[in-house]
This record gives sequence, structure tokens and C-alpha cells, in this order.
Amino acid sequence: MENRLKLTYLSWTDFNWHAFLLTKSFNAKIIFIKRIRFIKFFPRLVNVAFDYLIKSIKTITFIIKNYKNYFFFENPPPIASVIGLLCKKINKNFKYVIDAHNGAFEPPMINFPFVIKAFNNADAVIVHNNPLRIFLQSKNEFNNCTFFTLNDPIPEIPDYSIPSYKDKYFLVVTTFHGDEPVEIVLEGIELFLSKSIDSKVEFHVSGNYNKSINVYKKFSDNKKIKFLGFVDQETYHRELTNSIGVLTYSIREMVQQFAPMEALGANKPFISNRNLTNIELFDNKMVLTEINPESIAMGIEEFFMRKGELEKNIVYLKEQLTEIRNKDFNNLIRHLKLNDAII
Repeated sequence: MENRLKLTYLSWTDFNWHAFLLTKSFNAKIIFIKRIRFIKFFPRLVNVAFDYLIKSIKTITFIIKNYKNYFFFENPPPIASVIGLLCKKINKNFKYVIDAHNGAFEPPMINFPFVIKAFNNADAVIVHNNPLRIFLQSKNEFNNCTFFTLNDPIPEIPDYSIPSYKDKYFLVVTTFHGDEPVEIVLEGIELFLSKSIDSKVEFHVSGNYNKSINVYKKFSDNKKIKFLGFVDQETYHRELTNSIGVLTYSIREMVQQFAPMEALGANKPFISNRNLTNIELFDNKMVLTEINPESIAMGIEEFFMRKGELEKNIVYLKEQLTEIRNKDFNNLIRHLKLNDAII
């Protein structure tokens, strides 16, 4: 137990599956600093400001009590990384790592005061795909930044499969976030269905569709497209393990989507977009398409033609990606000199 307390990961979220899996790899203690619930009639910016203020106070208080720990800060939000920089300026022996996601390097997050300095003073900055790391290393503002790539792990997904449900639907994984081309994906699905009138396959769409209510209204009348809304983790895993496969898309070129890793963890083949990261990780072992309805419809057809091959490729991908991640993880551990803290 003493070893576990040497490493602490601070996440300004109620719960973060990515952060949970990362801390499990490091055998670290994770602290979720939850969102503060304020009175609804307060303006949103006021709520956010109070939320960040309270979280900052909690973060600094925790660090003061545990200043000998090795801290990992999740970014976004950038202010957590700046707190790490402040602590290092006060105590040069303070050690911190930034777990950085794509949004951390884009406006408005990258414009936050002192955040670039926080990156350059961190003991390491973890990014989650090689194309992003290579791009950032070419930027002069990150000359003193020590980047490491650490792909998301393949999670262990509980098997909730029910024989009577199997092979009847695809799971379309989305959060209805702005970087997910949900409408285009659904247009591609409708195009596929229009060409395959006799097909009995359905498409279950995850995520809170209230974030994009116009998209929901546009496709909700299609009886073969079912919107699940926000579901708990067990229900999500149940949908995943009973699906034919997964569709997941992002408009970003340099991002590692977690959904493909979840699909592999559930032994499900998937369809995604042909971006730099997916090409490097999966190449032709899974179905990769362009982001347009015609290509997506063709990708679904290709999925059925290659289904047996894709299922066999899962074993290869799991072995290869795990080997790559273990190598990258060990390089990071050696750099941070954390061998004694990792059991």
C-alpha cells in the first residue's frame, strides 16, 4: 500500500475511464475532484469560475499534505498543469507529469496563462498517439518539453453476450461531441440501409442525443436506427458485447479514439475513419473509411464481406498493440525513474 501512495493522479472529473486505466497501469492512487453543483440560475461562466476556484483550492490543499508524492495532472483543464508548475517553482524537488489530451494543445486551452511553461517544466508530457507527438515536437514553443507516446490500453470488457441478441445490430459509439461527425455517419448508415432493403441489421446509437437534438429528430423516425441516450457503464458494455461490431468516427487527424480499444477488448471488429492515428494502429486490419456517406456505406458492406477476417485480426491487433504499449510504458517509467514505485 505504501508504494501506491508514491504516485497520485489528479483528475478534475466525477469519473474518467481513461484516467482510471492509466493509473491502474502505474499502480497509482487516483483522486477525482468532482464538479461543484451550483444554483442553476447562476450564469454558466460564473459557475465555471467558482468550480475551478474550489477545485484549485482542493488540489493545492491535497498537494501540500502529500507534497512528496509524484503527481500526474490531467490536461484539460490547463489550470491543473499550471498548479503543478507553481509547486515546482516553490519546491524544485516537486515532480509532476502532464497527461495531455488533444484539446490541451488547441485554443482556448493552449492560450491559458503559463500553460506552455507548465508543459516545458514537466518531468514528462504523455500524449496518446504518435502523429500528435511528432507534430508537437516540430513546434518551437515545446523545445524543452519531454513528450512520450502512451496509447490507451485495451480494456477488459465483461461479457454480457446473449445468444438471441447476437449479430442483430451495430453499436455506433458517440458522445455527440463537436469533433464527432455523427450526422454524416448516420447519413452513411441510411444510405447502406437504402441499398440493403432486406437487411435486418439495426444500428444502436450511444450517447446523449440531446446535445444534438436536430440530428436526433432527423433520424429518429428510421426504425432501424435506435438512439440509446446516455446509459450507465454496464448497459453500455451489454450493448457492446451483443453487437455485430462498432462504428466510431472523429474528424481529428491526430487522435486516438478509445472506442476502437473498447471494441478490441470486447472482441468486436470495428469501422472507423482513415486518419493518421488509425492508419498507424490498425491499417487494413479493420475497416477504415473516409468521412462521407458513400464511403461509410461502402465500409459497412466491406465489413460484412470481411467479417471472418476482421474477427481473426482482433487477436493479432491485441497482441501487437499491447506489446507496443508495454514498450512505450517501460520507456516512460525508466525516464521518470519510477521502477521502484511500480509493482
